[in-house]
Amino acid sequence: MYITDHATDIGYTEQEGSFLVSILGIVSTIGQVTYGFLGDRSQINLILLYAISTLLCGISVSVIPLFQSYIGLAFCCGAFGFTLSANYALETIVLVELMGLDELTTAYGIVLLGQGGANLIGPPIGGWLSDLTESYETSFITAGASIAISSFLIFAILQLRKHQNNQSIEEQSTASINDISLTNGKV
Repeated sequence: MYITDHATDIGYTEQEGSFLVSILGIVSTIGQVTYGFLGDRSQINLILLYAISTLLCGISVSVIPLFQSYIGLAFCCGAFGFTLSANYALETIVLVELMGLDELTTAYGIVLLGQGGANLIGPPIGGWLSDLTESYETSFITAGASIAISSFLIFAILQLRKHQNNQSIEEQSTASINDISLTNGKV
């Protein structure tokens, strides 16, 4: 993450920039416990929670360039750390909900492959963008936008599942009506 370099570029000391990373880590720990607690609640739609958290994570990264104050930067780092922790706490639970327990190992492997690829190419692209623009702003905006786009994919999955559930309910209702009609016709 380029937050330390960004902070020094806008006038903060390297120690102040490093403390922003500490804030991110501390709040991420709190977030993991919080999301873990929420993950145990059956009345919460965890896929929706994961999608919203991913969207907020992307927004928190994208808006970093808008803040020059240390408190603003600390808030963005805290928001990023908290919302990113949803990935750690909820990822396997969401995969089981989407794919089933039998497909968890395959699905998790594919997800880790995608994350590994992003972790491999993301930082060099961010560095290239910052070298090209002589600022970290484009890197933060691009990284945040990429995270936000992934949340839209999750929202699309939610809509698809909702549509499939509605079709299943309609089919069951039609079958029940047909059964009732047949039964009433025999009596």
